[in-house]
Amino acid sequence: MKTALGKVLAGGLAFLLLAAASPPLEADADTAQARYARASAAMVAKGYRQTRFEDLEKVAEGRAIVYPVVLERNVKYALFAAKDENIDTLELVITPEEGNNILARSTAGDWGASLFFVPPSTGLYKAYVRNTKGRDGFYLAAIAF
Repeated sequence: MKTALGKVLAGGLAFLLLAAASPPLEADADTAQARYARASAAMVAKGYRQTRFEDLEKVAEGRAIVYPVVLERNVKYALFAAKDENIDTLELVITPEEGNNILARSTAGDWGASLFFVPPSTGLYKAYVRNTKGRDGFYLAAIAF
């Protein structure tokens, strides 16, 4: 009798623990957009006045979205991306158009990630936004100068 009662109690406890666990969050574009608005305001406060592009994307864990961008020599650029709660680690990378030589890299903080870059020459570069850890989630990215 004790064994059967013990199994029932253990099963009930396991059920309660599973029921109390929070379900996975839905990918949330609104969170990414709200965080982006704060990050954008911070970039304006740092003197960045123009935005090259803005893009809202959903990206799976381990995947990256690549943006080809023309950047001018001796201009300071800010690449920043705000993430939702599903993305734990967001990575930003800039490489030349040809090759995989990483010119700049940054990983996410609580709200997203940002990096600052002055190109050595005018030309086409690739800006990567990668969800390196977490579930599928939204981010909103931009390059400002």
